[in-house]
Amino acid sequence: MNGAVRVVLTEVPRTVSLTEGALVCVRILSSTHAGRALIAINGERVRARVPQPMHKGAVLFLRASIRAGTVFLHPQCTSTPPSAEDMSAHFLQRWGVSFSPEAAALIHAHTSLCVPLQPQLIERFALLLKKFPEQKRAHAAFLASILGDRNIPVDAAMLRRMLSTFLGESGAYTDSDTERDLFALVNHTYHSALHWLLVPFERRGAHTVWRGTLSLLLHLHKKTCTQLRVRACNTAGEWVFCVQNNVLTVQRHAARELSRTAQKKTVARLCALLRERGIDFLSVRYGAHADSANDAVPFKGIDVSV
Repeated sequence: MNGAVRVVLTEVPRTVSLTEGALVCVRILSSTHAGRALIAINGERVRARVPQPMHKGAVLFLRASIRAGTVFLHPQCTSTPPSAEDMSAHFLQRWGVSFSPEAAALIHAHTSLCVPLQPQLIERFALLLKKFPEQKRAHAAFLASILGDRNIPVDAAMLRRMLSTFLGESGAYTDSDTERDLFALVNHTYHSALHWLLVPFERRGAHTVWRGTLSLLLHLHKKTCTQLRVRACNTAGEWVFCVQNNVLTVQRHAARELSRTAQKKTVARLCALLRERGIDFLSVRYGAHADSANDAVPFKGIDVSV
């Protein structure tokens, strides 16, 4: 590999710690446009200048060089790129965490999901994974990474309950404590690998209380989330948000339908919020998702008590 600059960071968020010569994992989150792209560095989202065209989804292992406050990321100057195991060992050694297959699986899950790598969580979750059969640890790492990124408390009993549900092992685990867990996890299985995961939530604002569910359509074999839906209700009505195939749709269900003007303002507000957070790969529109009428993996109504 040559030493050509692949990524340039003129501004580095405080959440991203880079030092001279540091080895980093970079994932391209949006296609290159006007020489810029949204990327993830060790799981942290950053806007960057990308001199060469890059395809969305590409993963690069680059080394940092810092000059006059600007960070340049270069390819490894070796004949072969480091393996995923080598990268995991590098990060763990830097954090002072012992290398193990469980920790490596967690780092792989975190980078695949583009969530920040947190040494304390990696170390704690690695101990949890040792309690599972080897063939289930990759699935457990994937689920633990999702929950940990959302600050949802994770323990072995909870992961067992989720795995037994996702993998079609009803009755394999009978821990009565998980039956009473706050997060009532409901799963519907379609086409063997696809699973709906529902997490109820409640959020209190200044003048209202929002209740609803976060619904994730997970592909456990590919370790990806193919669809995300959020249903949020208050006394005035219900809002439904859906993200699929880089399209975000929003729709309000209430006694009175939103006017065309209100719909356009809602879309404009969502677009502005996404831009503020550096998310430019989602198009936004009002209404039901285009695939909902002929959805290959339909979402069947489930009444979840929150």
